[in-house]
Amino acid sequence: MAMSYKVRFWDIRERPQRRKPFEVRWTVNGRERSESFITKGLAESRRAKLMTAAREGEAFDEQTGPLSVSFG
Repeated sequence: MAMSYKVRFWDIRERPQRRKPFEVRWTVNGRERSESFITKGLAESRRAKLMTAAREGEAFDEQTGPLSVSFG
């Protein structure tokens, strides 16, 4: 499990032709990660949780993100 504090975020991307059209994207140590959601509200909520974890100084796993907000 590679952990890093080097995290960057992008705006939420909308892909209208997809089943889950709203995509949250970020990088950990230069590796791009993303998650897709059915509604923009869900995507905004996930992005806010990720950004809060980064702001509070949590390390991010390159595969799953910060441990405090990882999906089980």
